[in-house]
Amino acid sequence: MEKKLSDRKGGDDRSKSLEKKLRELEAKLQDENNENSELSKINQRLADELGNIKNQHQKDLEDVEFTGDQTRKKYQGMSDLEPLKCNPIKSISSRTCATQ
Repeated sequence: MEKKLSDRKGGDDRSKSLEKKLRELEAKLQDENNENSELSKINQRLADELGNIKNQHQKDLEDVEFTGDQTRKKYQGMSDLEPLKCNPIKSISSRTCATQ
């Protein structure tokens, strides 16, 4: 009878120990799920931010290209009206340009 009582008490202790271990593992799993969820949110936020930066960069490139085109058109229009008669680099350094 004492052996059965001892076996039962040992089984109860083991059962309590396993239940405690199970609760610890469930808590750890919950913490890891929360961490994974937070990392997913951070990853999504970074992906969105990268997309915004990419879009802004594309707009900036388009603006630079547009400004370059406008400047090119402006100076092409000037050269159509008044072609240079001399080398502008030499004329700047010597301050003379033979205009005809």
